[in-house]
Amino acid sequence: MAEFCQLKLKKLENNIKILLDNVVNDGNHLPKLDKSNNTVYKSCDNVYFKSRGRKASPDGFYFITVIFSTGNSSHSILILKEGSNFYLFDSNGKEFANLGSCSDYYKLNIFYEGKEVTLENSISPEKSWNRSANCSMWGIVIPILYGGKFKNDTFKPYTDNQINKFYEFMEQGYGSQNQGSCWIESMKKKFIDKSNRKYTTKSDTTEFIREMRSEINMVINCKKKFSFCN
Repeated sequence: MAEFCQLKLKKLENNIKILLDNVVNDGNHLPKLDKSNNTVYKSCDNVYFKSRGRKASPDGFYFITVIFSTGNSSHSILILKEGSNFYLFDSNGKEFANLGSCSDYYKLNIFYEGKEVTLENSISPEKSWNRSANCSMWGIVIPILYGGKFKNDTFKPYTDNQINKFYEFMEQGYGSQNQGSCWIESMKKKFIDKSNRKYTTKSDTTEFIREMRSEINMVINCKKKFSFCN
């Protein structure tokens, strides 16, 4: 069951890369691919971006898998490129966002046009939203929150104020009672574990995007205090 759900998540991620205009189908630009077409880096590694040439790196979110030094565990993160600026989303929070040692966690060095640049962690949460170990699910949700659109989409992107409201809600609570951890677990159960969709088609993924926006809207627009934690 767990393996089947992971496969559904991977198919959903692959379609997100193709459909959303703010996600880069990174296989063409960051060549460190494994057999599953994941862009994979070691826990201490360099990531190179270019502005010109055949492998120029467009703006947008890049899906990255970090393989820890032990070799038996990994973690999914996002890097957002905006011009010459780079931002990291790590669902484990700023405490761990590219700040750990190579042996304990990970440290990626970002190079743009051959020069090392800063990888900002401003879009990472203050605390962990990943107590439920759903970093891959967060990787799918965040580009939607940051205004990703598909062809012929009439969606009006969220404002900075709306995104801040989403973050404020997810920051509530601690440990296993953190709202971000509870919310993302409920989303995985609803759209992956208990859903009949296999996400093999773009239409399935398009519907997922629309429904995920509704879930995000509920968090942003709710006036009453509520909780996703038991």
